[in-house]
Amino acid sequence: MTQNEWRKRELEDLADFIATENGNDSLPVNVAAIAEENGITYCLGDYQNYFDGMLEYEDSHFHIYINNRGRYNLNTPRIRFSFAHELGHYFIDEHRLALESGKSLHHPSKYCMIQRNPIEKDADYFASCLLMPRSLFVDDCKGEFSFRKLDDLCKRYGTSIPATASRYMDYGSMPIAIVSVNSGIIQYKLFSNDFPYKSLKTDYTNKVPLLTCAGDFFENDVVCDDTEEVDANEWFLTNYDLRGVKIHEHCVYQKQYGQTLSILWFD
Repeated sequence: MTQNEWRKRELEDLADFIATENGNDSLPVNVAAIAEENGITYCLGDYQNYFDGMLEYEDSHFHIYINNRGRYNLNTPRIRFSFAHELGHYFIDEHRLALESGKSLHHPSKYCMIQRNPIEKDADYFASCLLMPRSLFVDDCKGEFSFRKLDDLCKRYGTSIPATASRYMDYGSMPIAIVSVNSGIIQYKLFSNDFPYKSLKTDYTNKVPLLTCAGDFFENDVVCDDTEEVDANEWFLTNYDLRGVKIHEHCVYQKQYGQTLSILWFD
């Protein structure tokens, strides 16, 4: 086991224990109750774009600030993830001890799917594992994959599509890929370890391939209402002959932000 794998397992075990402590396996995981049980106060407020969440230590007391942008509540997946992320800073010993000693954790925190900062990366992974505990999530991932299955997991665990798809990659029975696109440019891509192709068919501009659901949206403003079958060679560069090979693409549209998220999988 590599050091990174060992660290992830350590965080996962910690999060799983906290989420299911005292035999509690009710879902969605109640992040507010976890905070209250540990003497952590919290508040939701409109902090504009300054941060998504922040854990503060003052006068021997921990307090979590959550940015709800004036319209979201504790049932909103994004808010739940931010709350769980800040709980990560509390429950991860190195983070909590640093705050108690007066050191900074490079706060405030902002959500980022591809996290670079190792401290924030730890807290993000803890949050994912807290909201989707391994001891419960593994069984729910069994069986064939479909967007319907992913959507059901989101509702059961109170988590967003990107977060749930990323967690599914760890324990799902079928390999999947997710590709996020903003204004026609690929922002990030994630693949299950056993996904067969990991090179997207794009150039130095990182523009999304045109003959895909995501590409059709940005090029022609076409919205696909359901899962579509797309030629695999439109998405991927490979030495293998993909002529006639189809891949499922379910595109989630966020028109107000000019973004799409494509979930990709083979039969």
